[in-house]
Amino acid sequence: MRQQNIKVKMELQIPIDKPDLNGVIYSKGAVEKAFGKSLNGIPLVFRDNTTPEPQIIGLIEDNNVAFNEKTQTFNVNFDGFVMYGGADIIANKISHSKSGVCVEDFKIISIGLSQ
Repeated sequence: MRQQNIKVKMELQIPIDKPDLNGVIYSKGAVEKAFGKSLNGIPLVFRDNTTPEPQIIGLIEDNNVAFNEKTQTFNVNFDGFVMYGGADIIANKISHSKSGVCVEDFKIISIGLSQ
């Protein structure tokens, strides 16, 4: 079940004055400056650490940022799309017509992304 331009929503939680998973500490001002502007059109990428270049899999269309005083983190929300993906299925019943193959009953095995 292949699809294109799949809408996605993502959230990053960026700690302030504490190391992230790479051991890097970001200041509140730096995060506000970087994420406080529109990121529309920024690529959504996949990195597998086996090749130096990331693979572009989609685009960011909108973003917003909010600071959580209690947890001292920025919550950065992104709306965008992934170019291709869909569902892996097992077809239980199919029929054939002039238009092609029609799946009449199926089971979803997984949902995923593809190129």
